[in-house]
Amino acid sequence: MTGGSRVTAVSSLPRRERRTGSIEGAASEVGRPARPTAGVRPSAAGRLLFVDNIRVFLTILVILHHLTITYAGTGGWLYKEGRQDAVVDALGGWFCSVNQAYFMGLFLLISAYFVPGSYDRKGPGRFLKDRLVRLGIPLAAFSWVLSPLFVYWFLHKNAQIPFWSFFPATYFSGGEIIGQGPFFA
Repeated sequence: MTGGSRVTAVSSLPRRERRTGSIEGAASEVGRPARPTAGVRPSAAGRLLFVDNIRVFLTILVILHHLTITYAGTGGWLYKEGRQDAVVDALGGWFCSVNQAYFMGLFLLISAYFVPGSYDRKGPGRFLKDRLVRLGIPLAAFSWVLSPLFVYWFLHKNAQIPFWSFFPATYFSGGEIIGQGPFFA
């Protein structure tokens, strides 16, 4: 090692190591990756953190939106609780109207932004299979199991028809394969 390379190696180290470390020890430290600082995690390569922050904000808005529907009594919901006076109804209606104007559309815009990269990376077959597994299975489980149970329990619990008769005769009576959902029954 020449004298010039030692100076370069030492000058590339942080200031505290320049003062306390030896030249030989400092030269061996240059080739190693930096050790992570306690409490600081490196971010994933290529991850857009501002998009994660927007998604967290929108998720909080979705939770608040559904709580407002339940407790302020605005909109059609299976279960309502709380005060049903004009002030709460007006504020809840305003909050839900403003949220409905943009939050689901923004979720869809964010997801659509990442579709071309995923499609190019996976190819058409694997992309469609992945989407079918990630979206199709939960949709089928909700449409064919959870939603009929909720609709029967909340809307038809006093009916004299058993669930297994209700399921094909009433819930899917319109010919929909995906089902009607609890809000359209």
